[in-house]
Amino acid sequence: MSVTDSTARGNYVSVVIPAYNRAHYIHEALDSVFAQGPCIGEIIVVDDGSTDGTVETLQAIKDSRLKVVRQTNQGAAAARQRGWLECQGAWVIFLDSDDALEPGCVEKQLAAAKENPGAVVYARTSIHEDQVTKPPSMVLSFSQKTGDVLQDLCFYSGGTIFSAIFSAKALEAVGGFFPEKTDCVSEDIDFAVRLAVRFPFVFLPIITYRTRNHPANTYKNREFQQRIYLSAQQVMAERLPKAPKYWLLRARSQAYFLGLAAQVDEELGRPAKAKVRYLQSLKHWPIKLGAWKGLWRTKNSKVAKA
Repeated sequence: MSVTDSTARGNYVSVVIPAYNRAHYIHEALDSVFAQGPCIGEIIVVDDGSTDGTVETLQAIKDSRLKVVRQTNQGAAAARQRGWLECQGAWVIFLDSDDALEPGCVEKQLAAAKENPGAVVYARTSIHEDQVTKPPSMVLSFSQKTGDVLQDLCFYSGGTIFSAIFSAKALEAVGGFFPEKTDCVSEDIDFAVRLAVRFPFVFLPIITYRTRNHPANTYKNREFQQRIYLSAQQVMAERLPKAPKYWLLRARSQAYFLGLAAQVDEELGRPAKAKVRYLQSLKHWPIKLGAWKGLWRTKNSKVAKA
């Protein structure tokens, strides 16, 4: 499958929505897109092998901008990749099927993107407990920096990279998502790092993305969080350039994520595993105080679980 040439793209925004078993939420996501107005030229929903009636829900929606693409279940990264390759617009926004866009945000994003050609324009994310129409429980910024967000990505990422609007040229330059990395549960971090290495980021001080916390989310699952930390550590090892100026950033970021993974092992009563990860963290950055403290705690713990 080949991507549409940038010069042949329409002067509008394409929205990509990966969906898997979201029959109860997809209509809210789509309603938030339809409400954005004429700046939205098309909506590509990639159904990733749903079995719960998601496709039937989509088929009942009558809007000429809506295009549904179906594929076997391959994961969110594969669905996003398929979606943006189908896009015809010069700008792309990604939206998860259980989340929503803030009213009126896309016109503001598009205006900022046109004012800052060549940059990735990112904004804030609001977190909602179960209902995206309720007041948010908190508001996060993907990064606190303007222009260079790479350091924040290497040590902390609030909100989501999907609060941003992307030019098709930027997506083409980094190749979008890499779904063949099936072990990568932090594909959003991988995507963001590759962008931040090559493009400036510009902060738009508005909320654009509403994310929903609900029982099916994995964000509170510490085992899953540990998988993300370990995956992010691998991302930093692979994606940060080998140039000397990135050496310190690579070492410290790997130590940081390994330290977080070790903390999970501690919390779950696995001091032997925690000790190994703390030692790995210190191998990358020997003066990491938190890892030394964690290592001391594990040496004095008598609890050892598999």
